[in-house]
Amino acid sequence: CGAARSCVDWGPPRTRQGERLAYLVLWRRRDDSEQAMNLNASVPGISPQRLAAAHSQPWATSGRLHATIMAAPCTGSSRTTWSSRGCSKLRERRVLCKTLSVQVKATLLEKMASTTTSTLQTLSGKLSDSNTTLAQNLDRADGNKETQAGPFDRTYINFSLYPFPLAPFFERKTVRREVIPDRLWVFEQEQGIGLGLGVSNLTRMTIIKLDSGDLWVHAPIAPTRECVRLVKELGYPVKYIVLATTLYEHKVFAPPFTRKFPKAELWIVPKQFSWPLNFPSQLLGLFPTGTIQEGKPTPWDNEIEHTLLSPPSLAYGGYKFCEATFFHRATKTLLLTDACVFVPPKAPEIIEEQMCRNLGKDDNILFKVLELTNFKGTFLPKYERYLAKRGDPAMDTDEDILTRGWKRICLFALFIAPDGGSILDPEPTFQKIAGKWIVGPVIYTLVLQNVQEDVEAWARRVSRWNFTSIIPCHFAGPAPATPREFRECFSWVDTEKKASFTGPATVPSLQSLLSGAGLSRRPYSDRVPELDIEILKGAAEKLSDLGTDVPMVIGKKD
Repeated sequence: CGAARSCVDWGPPRTRQGERLAYLVLWRRRDDSEQAMNLNASVPGISPQRLAAAHSQPWATSGRLHATIMAAPCTGSSRTTWSSRGCSKLRERRVLCKTLSVQVKATLLEKMASTTTSTLQTLSGKLSDSNTTLAQNLDRADGNKETQAGPFDRTYINFSLYPFPLAPFFERKTVRREVIPDRLWVFEQEQGIGLGLGVSNLTRMTIIKLDSGDLWVHAPIAPTRECVRLVKELGYPVKYIVLATTLYEHKVFAPPFTRKFPKAELWIVPKQFSWPLNFPSQLLGLFPTGTIQEGKPTPWDNEIEHTLLSPPSLAYGGYKFCEATFFHRATKTLLLTDACVFVPPKAPEIIEEQMCRNLGKDDNILFKVLELTNFKGTFLPKYERYLAKRGDPAMDTDEDILTRGWKRICLFALFIAPDGGSILDPEPTFQKIAGKWIVGPVIYTLVLQNVQEDVEAWARRVSRWNFTSIIPCHFAGPAPATPREFRECFSWVDTEKKASFTGPATVPSLQSLLSGAGLSRRPYSDRVPELDIEILKGAAEKLSDLGTDVPMVIGKKD
């Protein structure tokens, strides 16, 4: 019953004499038997003599978990409940189990009416056999935390619609993975636009245990009951919570997450903003202990270094971008938010198979909408050509459908509105972006392409760290990476432009010089098809028309 946290209830039958009996079964750990007995002794209708007699039986002191069976006259309702809140501190390998609800059939209780020792021993044997199964279930639950979620553990209502909807709207599953034992963990939740459009991905929070034993939290996610429980189960106090970006989809969860850990310090990057009215951070629910600045110390500097990508604002200050990059020395891990991603060939655990399956089929709702609207004015002829060479859909295996669905999800997540041909057949575009570190098309088009000088200076500072893996907030993570592979992501940068970075000057390290040596400069258009980025170019052009503090490169017509 949840590591002896509460008792179970029974529906007592009538005996032949009309007397009604209530039976109580308490599961408890051996080393807590005395405490459980004391709690049990206060239950009305159970005499101390009967309790002592039950505990004196040989079966009552055997097995990993104990089972105590008692009978008592019952009056009133046909359902009696006992609760032992005093046992709430008991833990079985720090697993918080749900209440074990046992309903005993009336026929079994009728046979127990006499409460003879032999009958009790018979039932004890049945319960003892179930102890092994229960223990095995506890062990499995310890490795698969999502199986313990209760009906409201994943509930999180979020209807923020600006600048875009942020689904799921009602509940979010959390998956915790231990990357380095007792040192580094990642927590993942699904996140997307929803509305059946296929624009879905995951968002990731990373937690590092510092040498002090305190927890350092990067990019907090939705603090559902399940998420908070998984954090607390680590057994260490949350000391620092870091909001490492100005982007809305990460900022929206920082205030509620910090309220779940009120003793933790919140640290944020500068340039936090809101639109159309630019409110101070406090009115956005952010009450930071400090702001992360370039070249300025933080409380965790002796273990985790940082640098900022903080270009000039766009749209006359209406859009500000800033992202902090962190390097954990002990694990040689680089932590990013959105600057680059690694697209895996298969869907991660947090993405439901049914979502991939729905989008992997050619008769889904999205396709019907695209057909009805003739997406981009070219979808119908492309759809007809696709169906002509498609072959019989009945020949597709479930694995084929899941793989195709995941590839389409990736294209929607990266391009928002890819070309119709790529939606129908995602394979050519997917091969260009998968299995390597790339800059996401959205952040490239709307932000980084326009501030190439700042990107180059930042990439050079990051590559001076000798990291071996990167954990971004989206797609795969952690994934192997070297400083040179990281620099390769940004080889589209035009280095002839003068950097506008105004932070403290740094002398390039040998590592950063080697990582950039011999890089072939490739335009971004070599990495992604032009047709897939067409809609994003249009959005960049609209932003350019609003006026910017820096020239908008992409989207301008030649």
